[in-house]
Amino acid sequence: MSFLSIQAQEYKGYDIGSYRLPDITRNELDFSLNSNGDFYDYMKSEGVSGAIDGDFKVGFNRYRNARSFRGKQNAEFSISGDYRKNAIGEKNSKYVLGLFYNNSSRFYGGDCEGLFFEMGGNFSFHMTGIRQFGEVERESKNTSKDVALGIPLRMGKGRIERVEDARQAIYILENLSKRKVLNRRLTDDEIDEFTRLISTVKNKRFFDARLRMIDEVTAVDSFLVRSGALASGGAAYFTTLYDYWMYGDLFERKSGTEISGGIRPGFSYGKYDNPAPDAYDSRTKIPSISADIRLDYERPLNLYWQNSAWVFLSGNYMRRNYENLAPAESKSKEDSYGARLSGHYAFGYYPNSRTNINLGIGETVGWDKREWDTRKESQSYVSTNTSLTLDMYYYFSPQLRLAAEARLDHYYIDDKETDYARWYGNFALTLTYSLF
Repeated sequence: MSFLSIQAQEYKGYDIGSYRLPDITRNELDFSLNSNGDFYDYMKSEGVSGAIDGDFKVGFNRYRNARSFRGKQNAEFSISGDYRKNAIGEKNSKYVLGLFYNNSSRFYGGDCEGLFFEMGGNFSFHMTGIRQFGEVERESKNTSKDVALGIPLRMGKGRIERVEDARQAIYILENLSKRKVLNRRLTDDEIDEFTRLISTVKNKRFFDARLRMIDEVTAVDSFLVRSGALASGGAAYFTTLYDYWMYGDLFERKSGTEISGGIRPGFSYGKYDNPAPDAYDSRTKIPSISADIRLDYERPLNLYWQNSAWVFLSGNYMRRNYENLAPAESKSKEDSYGARLSGHYAFGYYPNSRTNINLGIGETVGWDKREWDTRKESQSYVSTNTSLTLDMYYYFSPQLRLAAEARLDHYYIDDKETDYARWYGNFALTLTYSLF
């Protein structure tokens, strides 16, 4: 094959960030098994503290995209447990059962990348059991239940699109070209049309993965045949098409800019039960409200590299109403105020269809103040948190993936009485299986 012919098969110049999704609906049902561990130390303590924990989750995600509407729904059930030991030998074990639901609906005006209004709601329920033992004066057990509701409202401008389908189209065309299956390079308009077909055909839902594969690959094959670019349809063609259809869209890629602001009123209720004879049962009622302004930026530099950044400014207020129920009744209130300025930048590398690596750095500066009615006093402090993150993902199959995550943080708090600083390290391994 001549140099000019090779150049004609190149697709590296196609800008996947320019792709715009058609009207689509996607559904995912995920089963996740997670193992996690961490360690940390304090300035004035001897020894190292650590923990190990794990959880099992079942989650359903629904995503709908149209020119004038974008909707997301998430529902999750989780079971988790952990074991912790501190520097002086105290031990703690805990289990948590959780239910979560979140919904958001965004509406655009005549300009599908212009002004938008977003509303939604979320609900969560958790039941927790804790046992303390080891180097303590007396072992203890307790349980708690809490429910939380939130109603976020947002307005903004801009749009961030998911463009992994465009990346998959290029994966397929590049590798078919390398195997000399195509007789010409598709034009950018043809690539856009091919990508829209890929996005649309994935709307269908099949519990039988074989039937889904047959339906989707048949649609892609029909397009390539109609385009007249297909030189041959032998084993090299079908094995390549199947491989990159299964693995070409496994990693989410995004493109666009959004700026928005919103408010979020909320309410939570909790009840705490302790069976010890001299312990208190209690409950809390917490109304809250928060407001924020944020800027989000996503841009694929090319087929293999991704830029991601966000800046976030927020403020919040909540009132905790405590009530001890037994053995002696009492009530108290605590007011909390907070403000945060955060920034984060991540650089993503996508070397192939099965693997990606993301390196991120972030900084948060915060101010917090608390007031108690019983003490007739207040406390305020300024804090910083610098973080470095590394995330890596590998797909064994289109349904089974392994995630490895590492994080290093430095915390600093400055209040009127003392300065406090510590390093915190964390790692996590998560194995996830997607049913559809």
